[in-house]
Amino acid sequence: MGLFERLTGMEYLKFVGRMYGLDTATTQHRSEELLEFMQLADRPKSMIADYSHGMQKKLALAAAVIHGPRILFLDEPFEGVDALAAGALKSLLGRMTERGVTIFLTSHVLEIVERLCSHVAIINKAALSPKVLSKNFARVSPAKRAANLHSKKFFFLRRSKRHGTRSVGELSWLT
Repeated sequence: MGLFERLTGMEYLKFVGRMYGLDTATTQHRSEELLEFMQLADRPKSMIADYSHGMQKKLALAAAVIHGPRILFLDEPFEGVDALAAGALKSLLGRMTERGVTIFLTSHVLEIVERLCSHVAIINKAALSPKVLSKNFARVSPAKRAANLHSKKFFFLRRSKRHGTRSVGELSWLT
């Protein structure tokens, strides 16, 4: 994350808000609201350098939404965030999509993708909806499902391999 670690959370959000062209009053109001929502308001004088990884992640998300974007790109937004904050973030993202915001979300956790996304794109050219992905497993026999031979991860990996992703063996410089 590229945060300015020698600023406080409030200073950082004010800086970002002004960079997006928000007026001073709007920036101040939104910064206060975002810090409260992200549960970061209780440490107003703490430098970002003293924040935990999860706190920095929440501050970065606050900075990403301070200007009310129509499109938002998030890379692993739930990684390193505690369970309570993750619930609040899911709620926030849900409200944003209800208002018509397009959110591109990357995740290695298929359960998060299934729960939050309306469409899925596998980066190596395969695109499916979560319903289509789930239909593939409805047809799998219970015995194969129990043996975990046709899990969603297995399908994803098989699909990725078909589109040119090769599995990684040993690293030559580590042998």
